[in-house]
Amino acid sequence: MANSRAMNQRQEAFAAAVLDEPTLTAAAIKAGYAPNSAYNQGHRLYAKPAVRARVEELRHARGAAQGFDRDDLSRRLARHMCMALIAGRVRVAQQSAEAYVELNGLTRDTDRRLLAAYERRAE
Repeated sequence: MANSRAMNQRQEAFAAAVLDEPTLTAAAIKAGYAPNSAYNQGHRLYAKPAVRARVEELRHARGAAQGFDRDDLSRRLARHMCMALIAGRVRVAQQSAEAYVELNGLTRDTDRRLLAAYERRAE
């Protein structure tokens, strides 16, 4: 909670909205930022260490309340990717890989390499 004290109300609302919205832009709009500047505001806010830490804190709390943690979910997604590849369901494996990447906060470059490796394996 120490991180949330350094943030104003709108930043706190943005951190909470990141968990529910598909993009940083949508999260910024939900938090009350103007639609015209929401893209820039969302990316600017998410770059702040206090905001990012609060998002992770909220994400962890939500996962604990639902009875699972990030490591457990990561293992399940990795297993799902492998099972889908074995079954020849490349698109399902790709969707699992995308969820894995998002869950673990990997970069887009890592995302591309991970998906390319799975696609090569599927061929």
